[in-house]
Order: sequence, then structure tokens, then C-alpha cells
Amino acid sequence: MPGQGARSGSTGADRDLRPGAGGTAGFTLVEMLVTLAVLALALTLASRSLGGMPAGQRPARLSGAIAAEIGLLRAEALRTGRSASLVFDAAGGRFLSSRPGAGPIAAPLHVTVEAAGGEPGEIRLLPDGSSTGGRIVLRDAAAQSIVSVSALTGRVRRDEPR
Repeated sequence: MPGQGARSGSTGADRDLRPGAGGTAGFTLVEMLVTLAVLALALTLASRSLGGMPAGQRPARLSGAIAAEIGLLRAEALRTGRSASLVFDAAGGRFLSSRPGAGPIAAPLHVTVEAAGGEPGEIRLLPDGSSTGGRIVLRDAAAQSIVSVSALTGRVRRDEPR
């Protein structure tokens, strides 16, 4: 008979994902690690490409890379239960992350780090999701961008004043 032995109607799209129903919801460790690796690669490429960019775009591009790294550091602190930090190395003109595998983020601009606590030039993300808080001001001749980190929540906000 035609169609005998064929599977009947289940496409996988109608799986029941309720808790305890046998499906899975959320991310696996492998998915999370792949996502972190892709973001780290994107940050590395973004920080290396700042040199050939028109002056007015550099602060916004760099603030995006810094905000993304702070977000990754916050996730790392929450996941591992250990503090993580981003430190501005003024002598080297770069940001250094404590996240394993993270490369330095070059900062060929005028940088001011207003850290609320911790070491000078350091934003520390704590295991409970909070942070020492602070502001990072990135400026060149044509533009300025600000990355703010909430001490209470560790959340990052970017502002590009007009």
C-alpha cells in the first residue's frame, strides 16, 4: 500500500515544549560558547578596523565594541560567580578585558574613564549582576560617544550626543 511505513503527520514543529513535556527550552553550553566566540571575533575585527574609518564614526564604533565587551563580561561574571573587569590601559591606548580569550580593544581616541569604584580606569562586573559603575567617554575631533554602566544593575547604555 502506498504511504505505508511513512511517518504520520509529525513535523517536529508541533513539539510540546511545556516544562516536563520532554522538550528542551533555553540554550546549551555549546550554543552559548559558540555565541561568545562569534562575539569575541566580531569585537576583535571591529577594534582593528578603527584606524581606516572616518574620524566622526570612530567614537560610535568603539563604544559599540566596548558596550558589547562589558555585556560579555557581565554574562561571564553571572555564569562563573567571579568578578570580571574591563580596564583602560592609558599607556597602551587600549582596553583590556579579564574575559578568557578576549583580545585588547584598541582605542585610538581621547578616552576618559570615570569609574565609580575599584581601580582607576576599571569597570568591574560582579557575580550578582551589579558593577562598580562608571562612564567611558570616547572623543575625537568630530564626534563623542559615551558608554555608561549602571552600578546597581550592571546594564550598559550608549549615548551619542548630537
